[in-house]
Amino acid sequence: DTYNYANAEFAGVAGPLSAQFEYGRMSTSATVGDRQFEGYSAQVGYFLTGESLPYSAHKGAFGKLKPHKAFGAGGWGAFELAARYSYVDLRDAASGSFGRNITLGINWYPTTNVRFMLNAVDFEAEGDTEESGRAYGVRTQVRW
Repeated sequence: DTYNYANAEFAGVAGPLSAQFEYGRMSTSATVGDRQFEGYSAQVGYFLTGESLPYSAHKGAFGKLKPHKAFGAGGWGAFELAARYSYVDLRDAASGSFGRNITLGINWYPTTNVRFMLNAVDFEAEGDTEESGRAYGVRTQVRW
């Protein structure tokens, strides 16, 4: 019938190191009963090539990274190592599952407008769903 959602996010940058944390909690109310669910994630990134991720406190968002030496312009671009831990609890009194994962990644920014991401994810879920394993992903992002 109704729900309430609260979320808090924190982010910071110190030279080539960046960190983010997010927590969310949802409460629901229905004729079948009241439920509460929560989840959080924390991640860190470090630029091996010395760049600093731009962050706008006014906008509450990270900006576009500009490599010190772009690929094809005398350099190889920027390289970032990243790690993230995520947890979500979707259990109630009778059923549901909770899960967690750890992600390790490397990001390559050959230019200001292009990023390649390689991730390895170790995951598990327990409860109504019992799963665990590893996943690998490659993504490309182009910005205009």
